[in-house]
Formats: sequence, structure tokens, C-alpha cells
Amino acid sequence: MLANAWMTLEAYKSHGKEVKFLSLKTTRGTFLTSTPPYQGPYKFTTSLPDLITSLTPHFPTLTTLSLTDTLQTPLPIPTLISIISTILTTSPSLKHLSLTLTVLRSQETFTESQSHLQSLISPAAQTLASLESLSLDLHLTPFNPSNLPRWHRAPPSPITPIWLLSSLPIIFPSKTLSTIKALSFIVTGHTIPINPQQTVITGTSSKLILPSLQSLRLSVTEGCPRLFPQYISPTSYKSISHLEVLETYELNIETLLLPLLASFPTLTSLTLKKIDTRRKSLNWRFLAYLKSTILEHLKTLTIYTSATVSKILHDLGTVFVANTVLKIFRERIPTAERTMDDGSPWRVVVEFAY
Repeated sequence: MLANAWMTLEAYKSHGKEVKFLSLKTTRGTFLTSTPPYQGPYKFTTSLPDLITSLTPHFPTLTTLSLTDTLQTPLPIPTLISIISTILTTSPSLKHLSLTLTVLRSQETFTESQSHLQSLISPAAQTLASLESLSLDLHLTPFNPSNLPRWHRAPPSPITPIWLLSSLPIIFPSKTLSTIKALSFIVTGHTIPINPQQTVITGTSSKLILPSLQSLRLSVTEGCPRLFPQYISPTSYKSISHLEVLETYELNIETLLLPLLASFPTLTSLTLKKIDTRRKSLNWRFLAYLKSTILEHLKTLTIYTSATVSKILHDLGTVFVANTVLKIFRERIPTAERTMDDGSPWRVVVEFAY
């Protein structure tokens, strides 16, 4: 609640210079005293930029900021653009930015966003944040969502541009993008085109260019791997050394995983999560095929699994293990450290000899 946020900010004014991590979450809740009369959904969002503008003077050494929008009604386009621009221009010490947002997807919202971006003033270079990591967790929703639950709504058209992804090269100045080393790209609510030749119409917007990108965290649900190259320039991931693939149970090894990994020829480290929730039992021999045909530079493979080491060794074969694998060991993930992405209590690390 905005009132609680203002009170928290007041409490931190005396020692805000010690704060390094800040998490902001929009949510509907109850006031500490009594519930005020309803004033409409935009009463909150119109005051949100004012709150964020007031943060910087009291958190001068802030390095990590997380913004999560949990409201069913997405933030208005000008409000969201203003918030991101304010964060980047008033927090010069910021290194890590995480955005978890609901995004409207329609041709109308794309056109509206372009008009707002045309009036966006280029910020002064000396006041910009130089980010090291950027996390994008976006859920797409139709332009006119009904009162039905989200899972009953008609999905957005797969060829309609996603206005926020199309606008990133304009919202984020080149100085901010040039220093990003880690990117998390998660998009849900996307429908895979029936015709594989169909692509998103992005208009005149350019793709996101991240020249220093080294690590990528990628979701593979709902056609996200096909969506990724439509908004991220190929020059951004030619030098990626680490790739973390989420929801591995969704992967078809032959038609999706192998072509995906072929786009990252310089990988030395690969992490696969939720691999044991596949309907069919996994044949671990695909690791041998992966190493010998595509990822010749792969040195470390981390897999979240419940399979025994003996099963992995058996499937890989004694010859491959003796000639290629340096070490295989597994460790149990403590319950307190598990996340929804882990999918298994065991973490198997395979180190290759060459």
C-alpha cells in the first residue's frame, strides 16, 4: 500500500545510506487502521512515480532494486516508462535491476507506447546507472481482459508486438545496456504461432543490444526461445559463457534444445532445471551427443535431478565417461534453499575433461 510505503521511507531517512537492496511491490491490502473508500485503480499508480522519485536522496548507495507489479490491472504505459527512466537516472550506484510486470499486448498499446517514447527526453550520461544485471519477468495479457480468471481469457495474438520489449532499446540508454553482463528473460502468456513462419511485427523498433552479456537465464515455456531472438540482437549472445535453462521438462531434445544451444557456440557452463518432471524417462546419453556435436567448449554441466549417479554413469557409458568426463558428483539442496525453479532435491554437477 502506498501509505505504508511512505511511512517506511520516512523511517529509513536517518540511515538510508546503509541500504543496498530495495524491493518494491505493488499490492492490494488493508490499511493499518481502517479501509478507505474505493477511489479507482489509477489513484495508486499516479502517485507511484512520486514515491520512486523520492527514493534516491535517501538511498544514495543502492545497488539492487526489484520492482514487482502484482496488480491485475497493469501499470499505465506512461507511468511505467516514467518509473524506469527515473530509476536509471536518479540511482547512479544501481547495478542490478529486476522487473516483474504484467504487460498489455495489442497493436493499440504498441502504438501508444511509440508515441510516449517519442517524447522521452534523453537523460544526461553522467547521471545514468551502469547496470551489471537485468531481470525481465513479464506476463502478457490481452488489451481488454475480462473478469474471468487469467487462465480462461483468450491469449494475445502471437504476432502482435510486445510494447515493453520493443521499447527497451529506447527506455534503456546505451550506457546502461553496454555494461550488462547477466540477463534473465522470462515471458509467460505468449502463444506460439500456428504458422512457424509468423514472426512478431515490431515496427521500426530495434532489437536490444547487450555487447557485454556473459550469462543468460532463459525460460523455455510458451515459445519463449522463439520470442527471445525477435527482441534480443544476435550480437548480444555470441559471447555468452553460461546459460541457465528453466522448465527443462518442456523441452524436446531434438527439435528445441539442440537448436537453442547451437545459438551459443561459446558456452562453457550450462544449467538445466526441472529435468526430472518430464513424462518420459530421460536418457542421459543426450549429454554425450550434446558435448560431441554442439557444445565442444562445454566444461561444466549442472543438472537439477533426482536420478542417481550410477544411472547417469550407466546411460553415458563407460567409454564416454572414461575419455570425456572428469568428475560427476551430486549434492542435496537444503529445503530452506530450494526454489520453485529447482524442481528436484539433488544438484548433479558434471565436469568435462576437455
